[in-house]
Amino acid sequence: MTNQISHLYKENKLIFFILLSILFATVIFYSYSWYMGINQVVSWQILSELGNTNAIIDRFQIANQAYEIPAKVYYVTEQYVASTMQINELASNIWLILFFLGLSFVAASVTTFSTYWYYGAMAALIIVLASFSIDVVFGSTNYLYSGLLLGLFIGLSYYFFAFKPNLALLSKTLFFVLFFGTFGFLISFFAKDSKPFLYLAAQSIPSALILFTVFVFAISYEIILAILAISTKGGGSNSYLNFTIGSVIYLLNISLTYLHNINYLNWDILYFSPYLLLLISITLGFWSLGKKDVTFQGIISLSGAFLLYFGLSIMALALVAFAFSTGNDPLLEATEDAIIYAHLVMGVLFYAYIFFNFFRLFKQHFDVSKIIFKPLQFPLIYFRAGAALVIFAILVNNDFFPALQGFAGFYNAKADYSVANKEYKLAEAYYKTALAYEHQNHKSNYALASLAAIQGDNPTSGSYFRMAIQKKPTEYAFAALSNSLQKEDLFFEAMFAIRDGLKVFPKSGELQNNLALLFEKSKIPDSTLKYFELAKINAHKSEIPEANILSFWIKNGDKAQQLAALEKASTTNYNALNANSLALNLILEKKDSIKNLYLFDGDSAINVANYAQLNNETLRYKKINFPFQRIIENEKNFNLANDLNMTYFFKEYYSGKKILALVMLQNQLSSDTTENNRYKQLLFNTLLKKATDENVADPKEITDQKSALALLDRNPLSIPIIKKATEVLNKEGNTKEAYEALIAAKKYLPESAELQKVYILQCFKIHMNQYAKDGLQALKELNISEYNSFLPVYQAQMSLVEKQAEGFN
Repeated sequence: MTNQISHLYKENKLIFFILLSILFATVIFYSYSWYMGINQVVSWQILSELGNTNAIIDRFQIANQAYEIPAKVYYVTEQYVASTMQINELASNIWLILFFLGLSFVAASVTTFSTYWYYGAMAALIIVLASFSIDVVFGSTNYLYSGLLLGLFIGLSYYFFAFKPNLALLSKTLFFVLFFGTFGFLISFFAKDSKPFLYLAAQSIPSALILFTVFVFAISYEIILAILAISTKGGGSNSYLNFTIGSVIYLLNISLTYLHNINYLNWDILYFSPYLLLLISITLGFWSLGKKDVTFQGIISLSGAFLLYFGLSIMALALVAFAFSTGNDPLLEATEDAIIYAHLVMGVLFYAYIFFNFFRLFKQHFDVSKIIFKPLQFPLIYFRAGAALVIFAILVNNDFFPALQGFAGFYNAKADYSVANKEYKLAEAYYKTALAYEHQNHKSNYALASLAAIQGDNPTSGSYFRMAIQKKPTEYAFAALSNSLQKEDLFFEAMFAIRDGLKVFPKSGELQNNLALLFEKSKIPDSTLKYFELAKINAHKSEIPEANILSFWIKNGDKAQQLAALEKASTTNYNALNANSLALNLILEKKDSIKNLYLFDGDSAINVANYAQLNNETLRYKKINFPFQRIIENEKNFNLANDLNMTYFFKEYYSGKKILALVMLQNQLSSDTTENNRYKQLLFNTLLKKATDENVADPKEITDQKSALALLDRNPLSIPIIKKATEVLNKEGNTKEAYEALIAAKKYLPESAELQKVYILQCFKIHMNQYAKDGLQALKELNISEYNSFLPVYQAQMSLVEKQAEGFN
């Protein structure tokens, strides 16, 4: 820092701290928006497709006859789908806050201007504030609120200028911040517009672009100035040569960037980033501000100049960040052109300024950087004027295209505001107006394609996506174009769209994944696997192509290939990959465990990948603790309710509630009229046979009510278990549980005479004599010999019941 800046810092530490904090926050916003780019308004969404195949989950033998229990295992194939263009309201609000903070600093600094400069600066600020047309957000058309804003602002500024010129700059700044903050507060609470700040963000663009252009022009020679300071520090015989070499290298690189931007050359080299130039120039501008006091003597104080510089820096950085964060590429290109034109033209003329004024001093080994703003012959204003004329000539030669891009950026922001208000027809008109100014801009074309896609107009959507990839292509636009073509059954055109995208973005794992899926549909397995493997390396979420590799082998592989794929699979919490790994385990009948499985919240809506994982995990481990009932009853899962019920059936059956499970399956059979019904019928018959004939428990294990109920759950159709459990339950006075177990068993064993006899006796136990009599008649019709042998037992029991009745009377 120069001595003047150091002195200024010591006197105003608090304001320096506040300004640096705000500037630092702005740089973070700028850097984050620059880094994230289009990803802030367009993102990858995952489209999951559910497939199924059969697997054997259990085997058993009855009378030397082998039986298998089949089940459907589900696998998932996932595709990347580009989202529609979103509205970044948060970024718009941040931009608006930073713009008005910067404007507050500028307004406070203007009060330190000399008289005529003050009036000129105030006229500019009045135009800036008037351009917002805040009456619209209050639903007014008579300029009342704009007049109120301007009147109060002019009054406050003039009071500080004329009556309180010596008031601390920090106090003035805080007053202006409070002034604009109060208006913002009133707008947020009393505006009739539902999105007032989006409207103001759009309205700010024209004035912000003009301020940006002026500011960038003012700092465009800072890098040349820094090269001069480095080259001439301490003098030296080679200082001019070093300065010239450094300047030529710098200006040559900017020239290459300019030629690249106008599509004159497309060399595969690293070009200067205009946005890095802006950041460097602003930083160097702070360093050189103390040297420029001679240039603004009689106009503004050093502290006022410092505050003005801070305000304009914040506004410039925030504008670029806003353009990045809203995907507004024409606005971004307008700022880019302003930076490149100013740095290139002013850089050359500033070099000429140094040459014509200080060449003789270079020869005498002076440190020219110390007197750079004290020209010996030609004032800097001549060279500034010359640079402005050259830039104007470039604009004329380019038909004012950068200015047209600014208009396109403005109408894009207006259209975003209309989309946020759900005024889609108006938004479409604004986006088309933006296209009239810059017909290849990505923002307008992608947004119009999004609006068409929402309405199901795929041909129109596809045509706009084609335009979106002409000048500033993105991976999203290529994927969206391919998706639109697929919806129109233009399969090969969809494939070519993805391949064109990979020529521009050869490392896009998302496009590689989608191309692999298209090759799979074309029955080209080698290319399918090749692009899945590439996608696994390049995609931001490698689990998606990895899950697709497993789904490919589930559909196409033999046992050896499936086993090899399973052994290579990663262990992860990603549901689609888990589902497919579990599916392969079930198909291959592997018994080793899969660790780190993730189950979703029972109250959430589930997607197909969630369901596939849940189903396969249930089949794999048989007994899992999961709130099926809540998931099934959730209306958000209506489309998966039938499948969820089947999974729930397996869980209940293998948890021991076999009768409940069989009832569930029987209900499914009665309501299902699809081909799936044949599978369910086979499953029902197989499980019924297993539950009836397989001896899996010893009746001697039943010793009390608890063990009786437990064994009944696991063996509800085993006659020996039913007889013993009924006996024990009756002894402990739980005749109702015994009766219900018999009723459930009779439903599935209607031909069992042995079960019918136990049922008749149980009817007597619960004093349902008429049911016992009806049961005897049913036994007679079922098996006459069993009826004859049981009749004495029945008569004895009936006599006992009659005697008990007489005794009671």
